[in-house]
Amino acid sequence: MYAYDRENRLVSETRAGLLLQALEHDPEGNIRQHTDALGRITASTYDKANRKLSEDRSGLAVERWTYTPSGDIATYTDPDGRMTAHTYTPRRLLESESLAGETTRYTYDGAGHRLSRERPNGAASTWTYAYDAAGNLAAVTDPDGHSTTFDHDANNNRTRVVDANGHATAFAYDERNRLDSKTYPDGTAWAWRYDGDNNRIRSQAPNGRVSETAYDALNRPTQTTYRDAPAGEVQSTAYTYDGNSNVRTITETSSTGTRTETRDYDDFDRLTEVSDGDGRHLSYAYDDVGNRTRMSDSDGHDTVWTYNDLNQNTRVTVPGMGSTSLGYAPSGRVTEISRPDGSVTEQTFFDNGRLQSIRHSSAGQTLARYDYVYDPNGNRTEQRELNGATTADTTQRTRYVYDDADRLVEVQEPNRTTTYTLDAVGNRITERVVDDSGGVISDSTLTYGERDQLTRRSDPAADVHVDQTWDPNGNLATQTVDGQPPRVYTYDARDRLIGLTLPNSPSGPTTLRFAYHADGLRREKTDGIATTRYHYDGQSLLAETNAIGNTLRQFHYSATQLIAQTQTGTTPAHRHVLLDALRSPIALLDPTGLVTARTSYDAFGEIRAQLGTNGTLATPSRDAANAELISTDNQPVGFTGYLKDTESSLYYAKARYYDPATARFTTEDPEAGKDLEPPSLHRYLYAYANPLAYADTTGRQAELLSMQSAAAQLDLDPEFRRTRDLHSRADFAATGEFIVDSIKSTVKLAGFLLASQAETNMRDENGAATQQLRAGLDKAWEDVTQHPIEKAFAAIHAQSEKADAYQAAGDDFNARKTRTKQKLEIGSVVSGGYGLARSAVKNIARLSTRGLAATAATTGSEAITATVMEGADGSVMAAPYLFRGTSEGYPGSPGLRRIGVTPASIDPIVSTLFATESENYGRGVLHIASPDDLKGIDIDKGNVLAGKEAEVSVGISPLEFGQRASTTISAAQARASLREMGIDLPEKIYDKAGLESDIQTTPRLDAEQIHIFVERARSGSD
Repeated sequence: MYAYDRENRLVSETRAGLLLQALEHDPEGNIRQHTDALGRITASTYDKANRKLSEDRSGLAVERWTYTPSGDIATYTDPDGRMTAHTYTPRRLLESESLAGETTRYTYDGAGHRLSRERPNGAASTWTYAYDAAGNLAAVTDPDGHSTTFDHDANNNRTRVVDANGHATAFAYDERNRLDSKTYPDGTAWAWRYDGDNNRIRSQAPNGRVSETAYDALNRPTQTTYRDAPAGEVQSTAYTYDGNSNVRTITETSSTGTRTETRDYDDFDRLTEVSDGDGRHLSYAYDDVGNRTRMSDSDGHDTVWTYNDLNQNTRVTVPGMGSTSLGYAPSGRVTEISRPDGSVTEQTFFDNGRLQSIRHSSAGQTLARYDYVYDPNGNRTEQRELNGATTADTTQRTRYVYDDADRLVEVQEPNRTTTYTLDAVGNRITERVVDDSGGVISDSTLTYGERDQLTRRSDPAADVHVDQTWDPNGNLATQTVDGQPPRVYTYDARDRLIGLTLPNSPSGPTTLRFAYHADGLRREKTDGIATTRYHYDGQSLLAETNAIGNTLRQFHYSATQLIAQTQTGTTPAHRHVLLDALRSPIALLDPTGLVTARTSYDAFGEIRAQLGTNGTLATPSRDAANAELISTDNQPVGFTGYLKDTESSLYYAKARYYDPATARFTTEDPEAGKDLEPPSLHRYLYAYANPLAYADTTGRQAELLSMQSAAAQLDLDPEFRRTRDLHSRADFAATGEFIVDSIKSTVKLAGFLLASQAETNMRDENGAATQQLRAGLDKAWEDVTQHPIEKAFAAIHAQSEKADAYQAAGDDFNARKTRTKQKLEIGSVVSGGYGLARSAVKNIARLSTRGLAATAATTGSEAITATVMEGADGSVMAAPYLFRGTSEGYPGSPGLRRIGVTPASIDPIVSTLFATESENYGRGVLHIASPDDLKGIDIDKGNVLAGKEAEVSVGISPLEFGQRASTTISAAQARASLREMGIDLPEKIYDKAGLESDIQTTPRLDAEQIHIFVERARSGSD
């Protein structure tokens, strides 16, 4: 329930009898005080132009802003006192951003397209960008001169990507601009079909296997069938939902029977109980702002979390192990961890926020220590490691060298130096290892196919020769070492590894078998003798059991990281875990604080040395055909938190498997990548060939390590994480509110933002979006706090473009999924204001879907244009005409369709700009609705940006708005009509940043001009 004051501003929100928030406004309508459900106050101040100057959260964390005379952010100071400064071009485009003496610079063309990005290392680290005549991205060139090029059709669909090695991937589209096929350089192809609602109903993989999906009336997947599935494989997956579209059950059927996973939710759509189909269950409790406070598992154990007034997890109590305390900097960076065994971890950070040192100690004695040095681009250039016997009880220094594109090309360790030669896309084509006297240890040459698949590795110096073959879907099929019988890999219909034959295993020929939970996480591994089952809390491994369900091992987490393990038995063995900067476990402690095992890793995850629980030091070979992922530490967690598969020499990385010997994954990346970041388009490369600045914790997407170290709230379950972060706004910068405030310089989003769904690849992201800010942000702490403007625009652009493009193309998987990586992440930020929200309320009950998410107050100084008049009941009377710019045939986001609300504008210039930007995804059109067209339809004030966009909220779906509109013209026709009226609009708007800039700087039409425009449009309508 939402309450409003006499000026129609939101003052409180109540749900299920709980007061979620209360808002106080200043005379100008700015939110000056926000009180959450626990009574904690966030106070904000503003200048005379209603620009936010400060935000103080409970007196514990203060953020500050200053502005240029034009109203752009000049400086941002985070709660730790770190200040980022910005400069702008005369057109108010970001020209530079500086933090702690490190500056990134940008240049643009006359249309506002970014032409270059010079990173802090200087001119030699400059990326450049080129565009075609329509303004589509045509090329990205890295600092080493390697170019990736893009072709587009007349509808601005991307039709071809040619990588820097000259290998082309082609894309074809149907008449509705939905992705119809994807053809790889070797001629193999994917093909898709859709229903009338743009749901993908059929997928045919390059190997010919077909999957078909059915949907209900709300476009939610109800069943996916895998045709011709062999015996034992999953033949179908079925879903049921509750009234709020939360996934209730997932049932998988195979020739051996069915497995059903169930979920229950509370009144706030938070997960309260999960049963995984193997007889294991979890239940959860939360505080009033959504922080998870308790988890109860199948073994009857309760884990308890405690939080401070910034919603930072300050204490974790683990059964049988006591309580671990965590300390934070005001920004949320973890600075100290104190354990019940008496050990302490201390972390320090540089002025730019990068991790400087980690010291693990007990009773004043150092157990392990890591110190890091970086170049201005954030590449780690030096590591000093002290880790007991694994570093010979001394501090060992390792140096790292990078090329101008920030790819690791040399590692100088104490006793060996490794040099890599990389091709234009980052494939390692040579690897040479020499000892400290210059003697050659290894000298490999590597060969790749057109799809960047490693086919051969030849190393005469180490006498290692490896040949690999790949199946049509891009999965590693066989590996032959020195002419011996090959390893054989088999996969199911979802390209998940289900079998691995190891003919040369030390214990004799062995076949590993794998099975998976419905969400894709590994459920079971069998080696022919023993079976291990895996149970999760969200994305985090929680327990290992044997085939009959007895618990073998448990894992314990704070809200930010793994903290401990328990090996069960008659006498449970409790071990606290010490981590390095990559979140790799480097030591285990017993309950008295004594070290029981140590591990040292190289840059790509091979084990340099390991001190086992038996006190023996092992130094595995790193020059063999396969990595030696030893487990003398008697625990399965390895590099960056991946699970070690000692038998296969691979790490299990959730979405796929990782081979540290070649720094590559064994199957294609399930994520599409981003055109503006060509390294992300590589299907197999680990961490953009920069494993010390990035980590890929889920096997789906590399992310900056500084995001992980800065995030104060990394929760175990994605539903809980998002609910808590978005609802309580514990991490302001990470909720997207900072983005809106920073860019718009108006008011912040306040309220109960949308809780994400756990089944991210199975149903829509909920939410109603404005025309300008349609999708969520998936950038976390560093991307926002260090680079608020450019990163904000980049995140908005990347996510909006990506989501809209996927939706327009009918790519159901990617359009609907919300990433569930363990990082502070934003899903589905809904920027609708009170008018949009109130319109949505009228339809939510009817649809019984969880669509209403955000409520916010507009500034009183930005009243909607006079042609829209407020009625006595708070509604808004229709203007003479309403306009909506979109791409032809686009039905609107799933959230807008479900709640039946459409943002439109009373100004044709605004909507023409939107139509122009929509040409990136198809034919841009402008719908013009007359009062008769919208007779009987509810119309309310728009969102917090309504003053700029002249926006109103129309109580029908976007598709119905287009159908009702009596006049529709193309974006080109609209621009031509305005040009005849003396108003020139850009012919191309490439991204949301350009759109926002044009909306701010373009004049508005008066009533007479609007009438003239409509008459011109009617005479030339489609």
